[in-house]
Amino acid sequence: MRASDLLIVVALAAGCSKKADKVNEQPAPQPATQVAAKTGGVQTFEECTRFVNKALPVIEEMTKKAGMPFGPGELATFVNECAASTAPREKLMDCVLAAADEPAVRACYATQPPSPH
Repeated sequence: MRASDLLIVVALAAGCSKKADKVNEQPAPQPATQVAAKTGGVQTFEECTRFVNKALPVIEEMTKKAGMPFGPGELATFVNECAASTAPREKLMDCVLAAADEPAVRACYATQPPSPH
């Protein structure tokens, strides 16, 4: 499954999921380099990395519920596909990037409608 497909599943699951027990948290691997910034409402590599790092507990929880893997390989693919995307930036991303802590990140997922992408 492509990482962009995973984002859609995560966004869709956000609207349907109940708060679950916290999943064992492991530090996220950090992608090594940053690519040139994009403009026009799309995301940069740095923003995609920050988004995934902040939302990782929620993403892991949702992918586990969906029976999908989300390890280091999926993490790297997700960040790279996010940065390469030319689709309009999702409001969920702005919300997560602005969130101060994990409860605020969870609130972003609870209040965002499913992604049309």
